[in-house]
Amino acid sequence: MNIIRTHSQARPLVKGVDIRNVWHRNQPWYDAYMAALFEPNIHQALEKLRSAEKLILEREREIHDDNSAFAERRALDKALEALRALRLCLNLQR
Repeated sequence: MNIIRTHSQARPLVKGVDIRNVWHRNQPWYDAYMAALFEPNIHQALEKLRSAEKLILEREREIHDDNSAFAERRALDKALEALRALRLCLNLQR
């Protein structure tokens, strides 16, 4: 039996995770991270990168000992890695 889903029925999945249920997407660090990733103006990109990195590092310190925050700690690590890669690609200095 084949099941066909329409676009409205499809759930956005990232490696089996329904991203609508990932609560850390409502955190300030996530908004700053996305703003830095998609900043089209290279002159503003450095400031947005710095802001996002600061918020990510602050959040990492906040949840460092929280064993229930494994998924968010992993997301923070991946976000910081992505920002560092973007910084290198754009040749932006700290």
